Amino acid sequence: MLSRRRFIKLTALSAGGVLFGCGSTRRSVKESAMYDNSIDTLILDFDGTLTNIEEEAKPYVEGFCKGLGRELKLSQSEIETYWNEARAKILKTPEKYGWELDGIIVASATSDPILICYSITDEILGKLGINLSEQERRALLAKLYLENYPKMSESFKEGVDEFLSEVWNLFEGNVYVVTNSSPDKVEKKISHLHSDHFRIPIIGGAKKYIVVNDWKAVPKTINISGLERPVYIRRQHYGEILNKIMKEQNTNASGITVVGDIWELDLALPQYFGMTVGLTPNKTTPQYEKDVVLNYKQGFIANGLGDVYRELKKRR
Repeated sequence: MLSRRRFIKLTALSAGGVLFGCGSTRRSVKESAMYDNSIDTLILDFDGTLTNIEEEAKPYVEGFCKGLGRELKLSQSEIETYWNEARAKILKTPEKYGWELDGIIVASATSDPILICYSITDEILGKLGINLSEQERRALLAKLYLENYPKMSESFKEGVDEFLSEVWNLFEGNVYVVTNSSPDKVEKKISHLHSDHFRIPIIGGAKKYIVVNDWKAVPKTINISGLERPVYIRRQHYGEILNKIMKEQNTNASGITVVGDIWELDLALPQYFGMTVGLTPNKTTPQYEKDVVLNYKQGFIANGLGDVYRELKKRR
């Protein structure tokens, strides 16, 4: 399931939108940003950022592995052996793998326990010499996804209830959750927390993984250190959500902070826009994702929600 090239000059509108003009100079993510010293609006990803995705995904991954074995007519021991070998290979060189959609990579394979299942599947199919058409491959992955997603458990990161209350107060209510997930599912999960966070708008179906080549507002791709392949940033659906929030808050890119756990999905486009970005990595987040945030003037890495809050407070 999907991700390529570079340049373009960004000008932030004081009224809140962003205006893009074409240019011909190659630039890196770091060089393309515009900076400001204060932030007034916070955008949070949900899955993996506020939730403990490794714990939540355990039944999904187990079911996906078993289902793949069933589809390939392999015994339990055979599929587990192939699975573990493929996973180890991918984790050893994560920069060589990714979540592929329509022939392009849209996210790193190891940033998320759900995403890595797709690359593991591709690796096993290759090992067995099984050549599926793109349609057949997508059908297989979709079947296994739909079959196992309902098995996902619910597990929030430590301190999430207090964190949501604190950032609401810190940003005086200018807080959003922007997620690929269904807003109803996210609202239901958040409602299980002790405190009532109903005031936080939840924007679901962000489609951060969808690349729209006809969207000319940003370059087709950018290049980052440590990654040979290009990063596709024409995520129009996500970009329009970011623009809408800027207009609602009457702010520009430099006034926005986006926090997420997968740089390529959550943070690459905001970083290109010049927003502050915070990465909450997990155990298998590739080093190049950490490096691109660390080398960005308005970027930070936080290993827990407490760290996120402290970083936000410093910048507020």
